[in-house]
Amino acid sequence: MNACTLCGEPAKSTGGSPLQQFACQYCGEFSIVDSRAIPGYLPDPDDDLKIENWKISAFVRERFLKGRKTVLFPEQRLVVAKASAQSIGLDQIADTLPKNLAEQLDRTLLNFSRMSHYFGDDIRLCSKHYPLVFGKNSREFDFILGQLKEDGYIRTPNIWPGEVQITFKGYNRIAELQRAPTLNARQAFVAMCFKPELLNAYTEGIAPAIRDCGFEPMRVDGAQHNEDINDFIIAQLRKSRFLVADFTGHRNGVYFEAGFMLGLERPVIFTCRQDQLGDAHFDTNHRNHVLWSTPEELRINLRTRIQASIPDTRFA
Repeated sequence: MNACTLCGEPAKSTGGSPLQQFACQYCGEFSIVDSRAIPGYLPDPDDDLKIENWKISAFVRERFLKGRKTVLFPEQRLVVAKASAQSIGLDQIADTLPKNLAEQLDRTLLNFSRMSHYFGDDIRLCSKHYPLVFGKNSREFDFILGQLKEDGYIRTPNIWPGEVQITFKGYNRIAELQRAPTLNARQAFVAMCFKPELLNAYTEGIAPAIRDCGFEPMRVDGAQHNEDINDFIIAQLRKSRFLVADFTGHRNGVYFEAGFMLGLERPVIFTCRQDQLGDAHFDTNHRNHVLWSTPEELRINLRTRIQASIPDTRFA
């Protein structure tokens, strides 16, 4: 029995250099390409873009419960779903985690449902299971469980630790989340400048990157409709899983659509041609833009960002 390289708790490990496999009761199962893996090794302490291990644990655990394999490459700062999959960066994992407390509670409840084999099943937990709730530590785990219990979604024994049981109300909430139109929506809205010189950026960069990930791009200039254009745009934004906003040309409409989508608390992926980033408005220039110089580069970089930040994305 060795220590899990993510949480430091006892875990089964097999293999060695270059691939070591871990089975941790708290983080789930994952592989790491580094025989020197020890707690705290992910990532390099001198790395300015380091990400806390609890975020990696939460990311890995949710993927494991969804039946997905994860391979970590600490030195190259990569994560892949399987050996042949497109890689994403360790520093991009934070973009995949819940953006607010409400989402954290909902995704925790979904994680519990994946651990429950039948209605009324008891789920054995303790405070070390904080990756299940996307928490930083055991205190946050206790807080999230307490809130779910107060909301009536779970019941817990009077003596803790013990079993958690999803209530009837909890299963109803899970059903709502699973049938929510945006949770399974395959449309991605694209906001960008429609100048002819940027057409290739869409047809050879943005659109194929979105399709590579299993989604369908939607750009209003290519849609047939009889509605007021503003009403049509807002309706399509509400139907979309996420937004790709390319700020090349810095059109006001792109800023509006990005702001509207952020107001809906939906993911917005910012992109911009490298030579135009300096003209970005001060309200957005601090955002982590996907930068590009050619449509081919845009396709590769955008595909990687979608895979990193949109749950249930197909890995091409």
